[in-house]
Amino acid sequence: EEYSHLIHRSGKLLLDIISDILDLAKVEAGTLELDEEEFSLGELLEECLPIVEFNARDKGLRLEREIVPDQFLLADRRIVKQMILNLLSNAVRFTQPGGQVIVSTSCEATGDVVMRVRDTGVGMSAAEIEQALKPFKQINSLKRKRTDGTGLGLPLTKAMVEANRARFAINSAPGEGTLVEVTFPSARVLAG
Repeated sequence: EEYSHLIHRSGKLLLDIISDILDLAKVEAGTLELDEEEFSLGELLEECLPIVEFNARDKGLRLEREIVPDQFLLADRRIVKQMILNLLSNAVRFTQPGGQVIVSTSCEATGDVVMRVRDTGVGMSAAEIEQALKPFKQINSLKRKRTDGTGLGLPLTKAMVEANRARFAINSAPGEGTLVEVTFPSARVLAG
């Protein structure tokens, strides 16, 4: 029974990797079809947070939320969910025990809605950010253990953000953590 569970988990991991590669290829080829719908960004974040909370608690991290309610988007909900999970998973993975991960949303004066994922993790230099945004690349440093990831998380997230006609920005410095911002333009924001 234990072997069958291991085989199932390994098969699911492989399927997830293949799906990520296919999604990235579709985005790069311009053939990713969006299934746009109206949804609450806050509700989607609250749905995603429990998925990473166990790992955060296990590492002794504080996972905080500052989510503005009633922010409705017109976007591909499945893809936005995958973006959120990728960003939260990275923040938890690269933050040391005792650190903090904060997910927040805000509505700017322009009508844009910004989702932020900030962590107090190891951070990255400008050159490391450039490397991390390349498919299949991982950053190797003394403070960062090589993970079992594929190096697709950030490149795929950035590509999915742009496919949803939103903007992606990442600010980081070694030892100071990372801030990732996804800005949904006012044209993608619906009245709550």
